[in-house]
Amino acid sequence: MPDKVAAAYDNAILTANKAGHIQDEALAYERGGVFFKRIGDELTASRYLARAQQLYAVWGAEAKADLLRTQYASLVTNARRRRSFQSFKKRRSSKNMIVHVSPGEGCHA
Repeated sequence: MPDKVAAAYDNAILTANKAGHIQDEALAYERGGVFFKRIGDELTASRYLARAQQLYAVWGAEAKADLLRTQYASLVTNARRRRSFQSFKKRRSSKNMIVHVSPGEGCHA
């Protein structure tokens, strides 16, 4: 049953995104986040709630974004930390990329 519910939230998110309905996408992320929190999947809940908070802010619903930030502070903060760390790791690995060039060849990345 949880898989069907998760799929329904993902479908709602995708449909709202394709239609350009940012407020509906934010709501679907929020409700999905609450669902995942309720079933004990805090990692997914944190991702969904952080995305909902971002979308509400982009839409201009700052009060709603602030409410989510307050209600789910630890989840939203943890999601941001994970994203920042993953982004740091990607930047770091691309800076450390080594390109081998044989004599007479151009440089291709």
